Amino acid sequence: MFKYFIWVLKVILPAIYHYPWIFRYSRHPEKYPLELRYKRVRALVLQFLKILKVDPIAVNMPKLLPNQKVYLVGNHVSFFDPIVMIALSEQPITFVSKIETRKFIFVGRVIRIIDGVFIERGNLKQEIKMMQEIKQSLMTQNMSWAIFPEGTRNKNYEAPMGDFKAGSFKLPLSTNVPILPVAIWGSQTVLPTKIHWKRYPIYVHYLPIIQPKDFNGNTQELAASTKNLIQEEVNKLRAQYPQLVAKYSKNKDFIQYLK
Repeated sequence: MFKYFIWVLKVILPAIYHYPWIFRYSRHPEKYPLELRYKRVRALVLQFLKILKVDPIAVNMPKLLPNQKVYLVGNHVSFFDPIVMIALSEQPITFVSKIETRKFIFVGRVIRIIDGVFIERGNLKQEIKMMQEIKQSLMTQNMSWAIFPEGTRNKNYEAPMGDFKAGSFKLPLSTNVPILPVAIWGSQTVLPTKIHWKRYPIYVHYLPIIQPKDFNGNTQELAASTKNLIQEEVNKLRAQYPQLVAKYSKNKDFIQYLK
């Protein structure tokens, strides 16, 4: 808990300073241009990550054209995943999240500000409505969307990824928006109270873009292929990560706290 106490002391003043516009933007995002909202959110994210000593590290990040959009698909290991992806992307991206995320004080507000949607599992009517909104955005707006198709965080450091939900791939198939797979590793080390490092490196590996049209409308095959690609990269990162963080870590046996 001491770790969280220090964090609260460090972020409380910046949080109070920024709260008025965070509150306004999250309550009525439609009143403000997306470019302005995203720019301010990203600046805030970068500031908070710096305070918390989190280092987002991008590998093979593609250079997208100003009007180019992609459908980012990644593995999910921490609440920090969307925050880190925002920090790394100058161009606006937003997220498909589960409804519980909306209640999170910081992450929930951030996703609301940048036009993200929250899916209520088990509520088919609401899910269809949200998917229609995302489809409309992919067809008409120059903004990329990101989703974690496992549907929940993988809390076991050594476990394989969960199955990718095939329904998550209907949107890029119906809009022919390219899929950009990403492998995220390290974000699960930030929150545990027993891990105390000088810095917290989080690696985001961007993999080759997938063209949905190559799968002839087969969501199952597309989901499995994308998962396998990301799992391969996650396996490499899992093997390398203890060595990558050795210079930061005071606790060599950190993996025991991530099972």
